[in-house]
Amino acid sequence: MSKKKTEKKEAKAEEPVTEPETRPATPEEQVAILQQQLRAVVDKANELHALCCHYETTINVLTGRLKEMGGNA
Repeated sequence: MSKKKTEKKEAKAEEPVTEPETRPATPEEQVAILQQQLRAVVDKANELHALCCHYETTINVLTGRLKEMGGNA
């Protein structure tokens, strides 16, 4: 009995592991993926633009305060 178990284990170990076959994406799927990626890029660009605008406002306020302090000194 132990010989049979050993033979079964060896047989299982010798079997090659096959990866599931992946089919190439259809053009419609590729377009959908690209649109999703484009949306992500545009969203990130809008987010960074808003951040830059906020920084610009902050710098203008700080510059104005420095000018006020420099003029009164």
